[in-house]
Amino acid sequence: MVELTVYDETTAPEAARPHLDAAERRNGFVSTLNGVLCLTGPTGIAVFLLTPVWLVVTGIVLYRRLTASSPAASHSVRAGASV
Repeated sequence: MVELTVYDETTAPEAARPHLDAAERRNGFVSTLNGVLCLTGPTGIAVFLLTPVWLVVTGIVLYRRLTASSPAASHSVRAGASV
């Protein structure tokens, strides 16, 4: 069986310590995110995953509503004429 040495901040070789610090700074939010998702349960996970979809759908609906509600008015505003 192969022996695998697991290093942490105190036992890592000196050359690897800056890389460990950088990885901890870049990925520090992951443990916080996992903690929040565990506390909120399945509902929190669903909300986290569906929020981007909700934002895109809402943006498309609002865009279509604003451009389709009054084509003449939006055309004159785009052309620089006063309404």
